[in-house]
Amino acid sequence: MSDNKNPPQDDQPPKPGNEEEKISRVGNIKKCDHKDCKKPALSLSSCCWKHTEDKEGYQRKIHEWYLEFKSMKGFILFGADLSGLYLVETDLS
Repeated sequence: MSDNKNPPQDDQPPKPGNEEEKISRVGNIKKCDHKDCKKPALSLSSCCWKHTEDKEGYQRKIHEWYLEFKSMKGFILFGADLSGLYLVETDLS
């Protein structure tokens, strides 16, 4: 089981068996699970934004991550609508 209080550093690969290795990130990009889609999955999701069924749920998940960890460095957020989310001081590089 992963220790969610200590997300992996971006310059270090996730440890085998760590839940963090399942997150689509720069350097560890996962493909969208939707049939025939070639876009990358969003971080903390198995789909791209277009194929994310619960968009509000995804926004909540991003906000919860922010509240716990602050940094989203290396996250894949291509096309995601994050308007209205409070992400001040978040590292989105």
